[in-house]
Amino acid sequence: MPTLLSAPVRMLLRTDGSVTSLLEAAFDAPVEVEPVANFVDHRLPTPVELDLEPGRPVLWRHVVLHVAGRPALRASSVLALDRLDTRACTRLLDGIEPIGRILARLETRRELLAITEEDGEYERISRIIGAGRPLAVVTERIPASIFDACCEP
Repeated sequence: MPTLLSAPVRMLLRTDGSVTSLLEAAFDAPVEVEPVANFVDHRLPTPVELDLEPGRPVLWRHVVLHVAGRPALRASSVLALDRLDTRACTRLLDGIEPIGRILARLETRRELLAITEEDGEYERISRIIGAGRPLAVVTERIPASIFDACCEP
C-alpha cells in the first residue's frame, strides 16, 4: 500500500471497528444507504470465512454508502442471519441502514482479511465477529480520493 495515502484513508482501511462511525465522524454527516441488492438465499455458496454449514440462510447485500450527499464507497456483504437476533435481522432485511449502525448495540469487531489496490480504488475485505463467531464477510471498495472534499481545514 502506498505511503502517500492520507491519514483518514489509512484509518478507514485499517480499522477493526465500524466504517459507518468513521465516515460519519470524518464527514460530520450521517451515512445513508442506497441498496443495489438485498436478498436471502441459502443455495449460493457462502464465503468460507463465515464458517457456515451448507444450506444456512444468508443475506446477500450490495449497497452504495452516501455521506454528505455524495457516494462514498460501495460495499458487498454476506451475513449469517441465524447468528443475529430478530431485531438486527429485520433491520438488515429492510436494507436501508448501514451494517455498522445496526450492529452498534452488539459487541463486535472486524478482522481485516485483505486490502488490495487497483486504479486508485482500494478493496478491503473484513469479517465481522460477534460472540466469538463470524457474523458477516464485508467487501468495501473505497476510492483513494474519498476524503478529498470533506476534510479541508
